[in-house]
Amino acid sequence: MARQKTVFADSSEVFHLWAHRSQDSARYAKGNVYFEGAALYSYGSHYLCGFMIGDSVAFLNSDSYSVTTSKHQRMAWHATSHLTQYSVPSLTALRDVLLVADSGQSAAAIRRKAARFRKASAEGNAGAINYDGASEERARKLFAAWLADNWQAARDSEGAAFIAKRIGMTDSEVASAIREGERKAQAREAATAKRERERQDSEGKRIAALSLESFRAGWPEDGREVWGDKRDYYGRRDSKPYALKRMEDYGRELSRLHKRAKAAGYTRRAAALWSHVKAYRAHIAGRNDRIIAAHRRKRARELMAWRRGEGKRPNSYSFSAESFPAIHARLERAEREERAAANSLAFADWRKGEAKRPPLNYFAEGTQEHAAIAADIAEERQRNESAYLAWKSDPAAPRPPASFFLGGDYSPSSFKASDGRDYSPYTMPEAIKAEYRAAYPFAEAWRELREAEDSEKRERERREKEEREREALAAFRERGVVAYPHLSDDKGGALLTVTGGELVTSWGARVPLADAIRVFRFAKLCRETGKAWHANGRRVYCGHYQIDKIMPDGGFKAGCHLIHWPEIERAAILANVANLPADDSAVVEHA
Repeated sequence: MARQKTVFADSSEVFHLWAHRSQDSARYAKGNVYFEGAALYSYGSHYLCGFMIGDSVAFLNSDSYSVTTSKHQRMAWHATSHLTQYSVPSLTALRDVLLVADSGQSAAAIRRKAARFRKASAEGNAGAINYDGASEERARKLFAAWLADNWQAARDSEGAAFIAKRIGMTDSEVASAIREGERKAQAREAATAKRERERQDSEGKRIAALSLESFRAGWPEDGREVWGDKRDYYGRRDSKPYALKRMEDYGRELSRLHKRAKAAGYTRRAAALWSHVKAYRAHIAGRNDRIIAAHRRKRARELMAWRRGEGKRPNSYSFSAESFPAIHARLERAEREERAAANSLAFADWRKGEAKRPPLNYFAEGTQEHAAIAADIAEERQRNESAYLAWKSDPAAPRPPASFFLGGDYSPSSFKASDGRDYSPYTMPEAIKAEYRAAYPFAEAWRELREAEDSEKRERERREKEEREREALAAFRERGVVAYPHLSDDKGGALLTVTGGELVTSWGARVPLADAIRVFRFAKLCRETGKAWHANGRRVYCGHYQIDKIMPDGGFKAGCHLIHWPEIERAAILANVANLPADDSAVVEHA
């Protein structure tokens, strides 16, 4: 007897084998997904990704865990898309419950066993308790606990109702478990609120007993880091540093303690706390003055260091013209000199062709630099306008950039029409638009060029996507490499190829070529006779999988796979079996 294969190089096949319940276990070669019986795991038994009940129902875990596990969830959903699917949270906690639901017993048999168990328990019959329904009773207790923990999700969940029926729980028991979960949640909220009140009473009593001096000693820092003295882990300036946030939180906490004492009727405590609240609010009100004073001291130190030639120049806005006119003027003069030197260097680099053209507003009118840049802008404008007109008359001509025609003299944000009113280019009447275009002949150039650029971008992305799909298709056709997302034909069916004595689908299933040939000959018979076939009393197997139905045109469905006849015929030609006669040797009686 041939040894059963349990390790697969393609993870997709693991999901298909699990969904078809073709064997007891299998795993991906890299080990991050596997199944044992009806249970599918992602990375380990700590995360139950899916669970099969019989051959027609799949439970899928709705809890997010990681990027790869999310991919496993999508693949499990795809592999079971032909079945009844239920998505529920905390599926891992239901593993033992689902094992009972999938035990092979009918729901009616389990309910009868549950009734016998309850009767035996009421009568104190220990033998019946130990040997008739103990595992089912444990499953019901576990499920009741799950319902209580997930009562909001379970209230209207069809999946929860399905499990309850499978393990013999009545509707009243389910409703009772959900009510118990809701009651416990409310009790937890009430207990949390009580603990918070007790904490506020204790803390309020402690602070109210402090003298004003002791109270001041416990105030948090002002949070001077708000001026950017410190940076966070990523080097960004923090506008809400920890010290400032702690200071603000402390103020809110004092207000809460005062309100609690007042609401509880602790009059003297509330009065003492209100005195502290007012003192702290006065402290906060003076915080900005303290921070500004500290900021000025720091900037003064920077200024003195710069004058001594020991540090960088402070910014002029750090010293206002009203308060420090001489310092502000000197710093502004230094900034202008530095800026003029940098602009002159940028102009020289542009002239040498080593840098892009600097903006026109970097230089004053009447200067040599301003005149040279203005002349270059005029030449560029003329070139772009000529290019635009050439492109308008001949789309094959080079297209100028759309950004050049945005704003400014090309499409101003408002237009003063002949009637003396200002209009927006976006809302002006049609009659005014003609006047607008006459005044600004290139006003629509940006919109037309932008639409052309967007169309070109979409076309480029479409070609790149087609190229990726062609590469994926070539890898599948030549080597049987399965891509994800899965490749499909133009009707949404799976593709086929033959490699290494196997028939491989683009959705990740692999079957022996000999089995595939038998199925092909039977599909060919259905096509020639024009009769459909359904699995009803007889079966057609293909490797690990079972064919569900064959259409009159020869296409067939197997689990989540839909295979159309043109793809079947193409694979038959590839395997050199297209001329084999049609027969029904693939059909077997179902035991």
